[in-house]
Amino acid sequence: MTAARRTAIDWTHYLTTFHAQRPGITEAVLTRCRHNDQNPYQWLFDDIDPAAKILDVACGNAPTRPRLATRWVGIDRSRAELTDAQYRGARNVVLADALQLPVADKAFDIVVCAMALMLIAPLSDALREISRVLRPGGTLHALTPTHQPLTWNDRIRFGRLAFALHTTPQFPASPLDRHAQHEFTQAGFTITHDEARRYTYRIDTNEDADRFIDSLYLPNANPSQLRRGHTEARRWHRHEIGIPLRNITATGNTRPT
Repeated sequence: MTAARRTAIDWTHYLTTFHAQRPGITEAVLTRCRHNDQNPYQWLFDDIDPAAKILDVACGNAPTRPRLATRWVGIDRSRAELTDAQYRGARNVVLADALQLPVADKAFDIVVCAMALMLIAPLSDALREISRVLRPGGTLHALTPTHQPLTWNDRIRFGRLAFALHTTPQFPASPLDRHAQHEFTQAGFTITHDEARRYTYRIDTNEDADRFIDSLYLPNANPSQLRRGHTEARRWHRHEIGIPLRNITATGNTRPT
């Protein structure tokens, strides 16, 4: 997808509508994904001290809160997601934009951002804002989509899905592949851990297939394309599809330029 094409998308409207219509959809998919009997959120929690003062940026419906609840605060721009978070027991949630965090400088030990950095554009501004609210030596823990690793069967299924949809998932910001390290450095971060894993999402029912398609960001897909996508995913009955994810830990121990 060209940059010109990407800028033509009204991402603010699309993301607002997407999360208003299906709050919690990302959590619904990821909590069912597995790698060595661990879901992606559990992987994100590795090396995070739950007693630290933690800010969850773009927290969605707060899937991280049960594990990190001691001094956890969640911020999201979707009222629907935060309503769902409150229904699930979250209390310290704030309606706000990740590019203008209503937080004092150096207020948190840790910032968590699960499946959201690719949605906050420009990425460089998002990272600078996160750097601002972290204490010196504080850490950012981010979970993002990536492209590897995938099996040959995964690639075949995703190819058929792209053919059915006539499009592929898209994001307003960088997909956060290896070239994004420069943007972390410019924001004052040093990446200390960067790992990709293949998680599997098993499809046993039509509802599982529909949930997977509904979780994808497909701003250019019309209803007919989406129906074809649902039909294709339903063909994966009793199979697993690979979900490649990337876990980044970055320490704010350098001075932003």
